Amino acid sequence: MAGLVPAIHVFIPLKSWMPGTRLVLGPAEGRTRVPGMTAEKALLSRSWHLALMTSPELEKDLRAAIRNIPDYPKPGIIFRDITTLLGDARAFRRAVDELVQPWAGMKIDKVAGIEARGFILGGAVAHQVSAGFIPIRKKGKLPYKRVTIGYSLEYGIDEMEMHEDAVQKGERVILVDDLIATGGTAEAAVKLLRKLGANVLAACFVIDLPELGGADKLRKLQVPVRTLISFEGH
Repeated sequence: MAGLVPAIHVFIPLKSWMPGTRLVLGPAEGRTRVPGMTAEKALLSRSWHLALMTSPELEKDLRAAIRNIPDYPKPGIIFRDITTLLGDARAFRRAVDELVQPWAGMKIDKVAGIEARGFILGGAVAHQVSAGFIPIRKKGKLPYKRVTIGYSLEYGIDEMEMHEDAVQKGERVILVDDLIATGGTAEAAVKLLRKLGANVLAACFVIDLPELGGADKLRKLQVPVRTLISFEGH
């Protein structure tokens, strides 16, 4: 029929697929299927969103492993404490496995982690995909020649840094942190990596607070976003 785009089927290798997950591929607007799109192109194309949904059982397990602390660090905020997840060997392993699942079997040169909990998760992810690890740190914490970028906080400006030789031009990098809220820190990290010539394949987070819009902010930078669970509110 005129005006319709033919549907395609994308086959994912078994080693790249985990039971209980489903892959949804579609463009930024309308999710119209594009003919001739291979699995890797679909996952990495800058005009497509990656939406790989975790199973209800996994989400339930991860939620149960995260401690919620009301009115911290200030009244009205619920702090999502992942130290309990990190202390649960099974939950920690499942979270790491799920974060890297979409890129199983693909070439990843480096994993970048944002200080501080991103170091824990990012190091585990880097080990899992046999990649190097890049620490993105607060200003003044790195000893060698650095590249710096500023970013906005609720009540001011802060800066983060990387060593200037941490990534080579064209290297394929995945960004990892525990949570994405407003997205200011993650957005700055993406821009810092790109400043050094990195190809940022995706950004991965255990927790998303979608009402704060951080994940959408990264998608506007053409960065696919992978999150495992979401919570309402702040």
